[in-house]
Amino acid sequence: VDTLAGGASTTTTTTRRRFPAPLDASLVASAILDARIRHREDSTLRRLPRLCAEGYFDGVAARDVLHTLRHGPSKKRACALLKCSCVGVVSSEDVSDDKDGSSSSSFEVEVNYCGRFSRVVVREKDARPALERAFPPGTKQKKYVAKLFGSKSPPLRRAKAFARFVTVEHAKLAKKGRFSPDLLACLRVDYDRVWREEEPRIAAALQRRQDDDDDDGLMMRRRTRGRDD
Repeated sequence: VDTLAGGASTTTTTTRRRFPAPLDASLVASAILDARIRHREDSTLRRLPRLCAEGYFDGVAARDVLHTLRHGPSKKRACALLKCSCVGVVSSEDVSDDKDGSSSSSFEVEVNYCGRFSRVVVREKDARPALERAFPPGTKQKKYVAKLFGSKSPPLRRAKAFARFVTVEHAKLAKKGRFSPDLLACLRVDYDRVWREEEPRIAAALQRRQDDDDDDGLMMRRRTRGRDD
């Protein structure tokens, strides 16, 4: 705010470039590193602009990437960050390798788990029993699973409903501090591997932060002592 002669004031608005938040940047970096390990870096880099534009990193809290979710007495952990998006429907001929020659609709789903991206083909005949195991009998979730996979609606509509359902239900469980191994397995998420890879990385980052804080404190004490002398 600039004050003019006579006491009038004027406000100057400066347009600044919006830089990615630290969490957004860390998730992007994690996705690229994971893709590099799996030799899929080029594919991930091509998709990142679209993923950012579609909000894959929006509404993510820092705690969502921490592996704090539990399942029963198991010591394994999972994180809350899971976002799924329907890419399309795979024709039954492309995936009908069952011994009995039967086939069912298959969904191609893009999965963002802990900032790591993958595309998976989910068969309805495999997803239905996995999701039925994920929820107790009589719950509205289990009833919805039966309705979803028993529907005669177009496969693409079912695929989109499936992607929304697993995303929402994982978030609901996460608010209670829990996760479903069957739900994540349905999406081919190796949550145990991700947990074992991310925990040391987070611990190292926290240690670096602590070391930086200690160094800052030491410098402040030295400056204070110098002024006193």
